[in-house]
Parts: sequence; C-alpha cells; structure tokens
Amino acid sequence: MRNTEKRRIREAGFTIMELAAVLGIIAVLAAFSVPTYNALRRRAYEAEARTFIQEIRVAAWEYYLENGTWPQDLTLTKLGYTEPYKSKYFTYSISVASDGKSVTITADGIDTTPAANIIVTGTLNNNGEWTVVVTYQ
Repeated sequence: MRNTEKRRIREAGFTIMELAAVLGIIAVLAAFSVPTYNALRRRAYEAEARTFIQEIRVAAWEYYLENGTWPQDLTLTKLGYTEPYKSKYFTYSISVASDGKSVTITADGIDTTPAANIIVTGTLNNNGEWTVVVTYQ
C-alpha cells in the first residue's frame, strides 16, 4: 500500500472530539426540550380535567334549573356518571356548599398517573357564575 492509501483509511472515521461535540449538542437540546415537553403534558392533563368538569357543570346547571336544588352527587346528573367518576387520569366529584347556594366540581389527579399533582376545581353558584382554579401540589 502506498502512504496516501494508508492515510485515507486512517481518516475515514470520526474523531473523539467530533463525537463529543455532537453528544454535547444533543445534551443541550435535551436539556431544553424535556421541561417544555413536561409543561405541555401538564397542560394537556389540565385541559382534559377542564373539559370534564365543564361537562359536569352544564349537567349540574340543568339539574338546578329543573329541580331548584343542586345534585348531591354525579349519579343525579343526566351524564350517567357514578360518584366518584374516574377517567384515566382524574377522579371527579361534586359537592354542594352547606348553604346550598353553590356547587363545587373537583377533578383530582389519580396518584398512580402523571397527573397526580393536579387538582382542578370549578365552583358554580345560583347565578350561573363559574370559576375554575387549578392547583399543582
């Protein structure tokens, strides 16, 4: 073999410095993307909970308009949910205030799921005013 052929064979691969630089770039990209991904997941779980409690809110309001009182549990609404209702990530429940003037609908993240630290609470009063609070434990 000639010297030029030996040099070409020796230079065919990547150096350790080039590989280290690529790995460093990948690590930096991962460091930025993982928190963003987790935030997007948390927002998706929160959106699921908000959707369900909105559905329950409408059913509770219809019940209130028809009966003059709030439903004591989810089985009384037209949704056909049991009390407490469980989805894949949340447990939903409904409770009437002691004065009977409002109802609170709660979506509590199930402990064994990624939504375990999320609680979404919606309160509906006799005037139809609706407030939602999201807490992260």
